[in-house]
Amino acid sequence: MAKLIWFALGAGAATWWISHRPRHDDEHLHGPRGWHRGCHRPQANSDTPTSQPEVPPPNASAVSPPLAPHSPPLQHAPGPWPGYQGPWGDAKFQQAKQQASEAAAEMTESTLDNLTTTLLTWKQRLAEQRAQREREAEAQKQDQMNPPRYV
Repeated sequence: MAKLIWFALGAGAATWWISHRPRHDDEHLHGPRGWHRGCHRPQANSDTPTSQPEVPPPNASAVSPPLAPHSPPLQHAPGPWPGYQGPWGDAKFQQAKQQASEAAAEMTESTLDNLTTTLLTWKQRLAEQRAQREREAEAQKQDQMNPPRYV
């Protein structure tokens, strides 16, 4: 309970400090309260003209012309997209894929064999411990039935 109280006190103190800390000259970097609140850009001087011309808003009535029905399909330069053979070629890729699959299957099989062996070992140990407990319980019961005689 004491830890919870100390946590609440610390959280309250941190909250109060953040909201009441003294303001510094770096407010233009971090905003007026807190760190990185929104996107802050330095304000441009109104004396200097902008280097980029203003782009008018898109006109809803302007529609791009449709493609001509007789236009040929676009041709692409060789690159990484479907059907690209690459430097390996299809046969080498299939061979590497097959080797990776076989390696993954072998690793899975050895892991399962290892797990099975471990579980069987644990099962044998539990059976041995159970048999030992039963022998001890039987010996204790015999000792209670035949107490030692002090004559």
